[in-house]
Amino acid sequence: MAVGIIIGGAFTTIVTSLVNNILMPLISFGTAGIDFSDMKLVLRPAEIVDGVEKTAECAIGYGVFIQNIIYFFLVAASVFIFLRVINHRKIKADFAKAKTDAEAAKLAADSAKAKTEANEARAAHEEALLVEIRDLLKKQTNT
Repeated sequence: MAVGIIIGGAFTTIVTSLVNNILMPLISFGTAGIDFSDMKLVLRPAEIVDGVEKTAECAIGYGVFIQNIIYFFLVAASVFIFLRVINHRKIKADFAKAKTDAEAAKLAADSAKAKTEANEARAAHEEALLVEIRDLLKKQTNT
């Protein structure tokens, strides 16, 4: 479990980098240079008096929210694909094992059939020998 957490943390940084450094610039390029991280709805602008900020800006940063939504969907899609691949491999392994088990069962059945046939042949041979011995003993007692 610890390995999963460590790999998950590393994977998070990879997806964050993918969103921030590759996808968002591409989306920004496709939308005529709009930078989503700077997009915001200003409710109250900052009040600056004599170069000193008196009150801070109050704004809703929906651009960062859009980035986080894209990030979420990328993580969800990658986890989905990862689990899908794992389950597909597990199903293949189970199928291969079942196929192997079926082949093993067939070999065991064939082996049992061969043993039965060998036992029947041996029994028939023994019976023929016993009949021959009986006939020889009858000839000896008659003479």
